[in-house]
Amino acid sequence: ESRRRVEDALALARAAVDEATAKQARRLVEDGVKEEGSAIQRLEELAQKKGWRVKGGGRRAQPEWREPSTVARQEFTDVAAASEVSIRGMRADEAEGAVLSAIDDAVVGDLAQLRIIHGKGTGVLRQVVADLVQSDPRVARANIAPPDQGGAGVTIVEFA
Repeated sequence: ESRRRVEDALALARAAVDEATAKQARRLVEDGVKEEGSAIQRLEELAQKKGWRVKGGGRRAQPEWREPSTVARQEFTDVAAASEVSIRGMRADEAEGAVLSAIDDAVVGDLAQLRIIHGKGTGVLRQVVADLVQSDPRVARANIAPPDQGGAGVTIVEFA
């Protein structure tokens, strides 16, 4: 959701015609970036709590360790992870965000597998999915679904 807000704010900034609209767009971008940073920090804290090592993290400065609040713990224990995500019709960059978010939710929700529906089309989305899952250390296996479950239009991801 934070990524969507940032994208909406950037679109607004691109279309800004006056100073007030530009300031509003800038504020929306800043808020979205702060929310994204907070979400990443909560995920890292949850990972550390589970004993997982976090590589990179996407942030330059590592935050000091602090005990997750009750609210943060509650938020992650109540995650209702979907076992399936559809990215049909999305652009590659949109699909990448949706897939990463679905993988994060599936891992936090302790799902054994995730079905990613990318469709057959030109194969661009299938390649985006293949590249993402191949480089993700949380993924144990990723295969094209059997013909009766979507075939080349679906990738089934199994987690370690």
